[in-house]
Amino acid sequence: MNNSNLPNIYIGGDHASYKIRESIEKHLYNSGYIVFNLGCHSTAPANYATYSLKVATKVHEDPNSLGIVICGSGIGVNIAANKVKGIKSSLVFTNNMAEKARINKSNIIALGSRFLNENQISKFVDTFLQNKTFNEVQSIDEQYMDIDFTKKVDFSGTNNHNDSTDKLTQKTAELEDLSTDDIQNSKIMN
Repeated sequence: MNNSNLPNIYIGGDHASYKIRESIEKHLYNSGYIVFNLGCHSTAPANYATYSLKVATKVHEDPNSLGIVICGSGIGVNIAANKVKGIKSSLVFTNNMAEKARINKSNIIALGSRFLNENQISKFVDTFLQNKTFNEVQSIDEQYMDIDFTKKVDFSGTNNHNDSTDKLTQKTAELEDLSTDDIQNSKIMN
């Protein structure tokens, strides 16, 4: 029952998410998605970061895909997923957050199996997958989300916290002076 217009879905998480991932995988398959469950595949203790990074890497390699990462709280898998370049993972614990995650161009959602029940998780996943991203012109504040500040700030030659803070403040001030058109036409956007 595959719909080729739907994105591939990569799902993964630790042992705390095993049963709920099996259920979500079946639900998504029945909805026409191609789902890749990247593990873990049992309730034996497993490291959440391993599976979150697997999902994030696959979503990065397959740009038209989306990902779902689940652990006990959702926090650990969210942090790990965001370590992968090009990934925007959002921790979701309300339906409104699931909607806003897609609007704000998240390509992965992180969920906590110890804080959410199966019905909530299914609803949040459906909301995330059915919403579109915000493609209109964004405000300057929203565009800061797409700038990799770590590549723009040169911390070399600094030997204390104040020097680093001063350089970051200077670079931030330079960015604030840019107009929306300057940012859209520059190479600082992803």
